[in-house]
Amino acid sequence: MSGSDGGLEEEPELSITLTLRMLMHGKEVGSIIGKKGETVKRIREQSSARITISEGSCPERITTITGSTAAVFH
Repeated sequence: MSGSDGGLEEEPELSITLTLRMLMHGKEVGSIIGKKGETVKRIREQSSARITISEGSCPERITTITGSTAAVFH
């Protein structure tokens, strides 16, 4: 016997920062931002992820989500 109490030791979670970049159409970006930025603000608060959306009037914009794996996929 190893002298342990028989319980399983939990391994610590890896601390990984993940960055996800998505190319999105302007209409899709609008639905993520929401009225007066309320939707993206709520997503940021609930997930603790950093969310940025590129500026510009191009038909497609880059949305970047950065944070822990759990935060990004929240």
